[in-house]
Amino acid sequence: MLQHDGNHLRAFASRVAWPVPTHRAVTGRPNEFKRLLSGKKSIQASIMPVINSKIEVSDLEQQIFDELLEVVYAEDLKTTLRCAGGWVRDKLMGKLSLDIDIALDNMLGREFAERVNQHLKSKVRHN
Repeated sequence: MLQHDGNHLRAFASRVAWPVPTHRAVTGRPNEFKRLLSGKKSIQASIMPVINSKIEVSDLEQQIFDELLEVVYAEDLKTTLRCAGGWVRDKLMGKLSLDIDIALDNMLGREFAERVNQHLKSKVRHN
């Protein structure tokens, strides 16, 4: 979800679920499970992703979020923008993500994209 703090748009996820394996496949290799258990790491630690409690937003991502929010305010839209999908998952896991999915609560993505394009064109004309 995107949230505005007065100056910047911040991204966060209140709840994210994705499939997390509970064990590794050991079919046909009876000693594999014993080997996994006897290693330095526990089997649980070796397969569970590390989840950050806070999403770190890059400068470029912050600029993108600020531009999108500027469109919402400039057009007086009554819509909520939410980050969704793999970007949220990757950020919570501390991974780089180059694909930001934005969910809108009351308008189609195409309509919002057209408004973003119009807004950006008007900014270019004024500069």
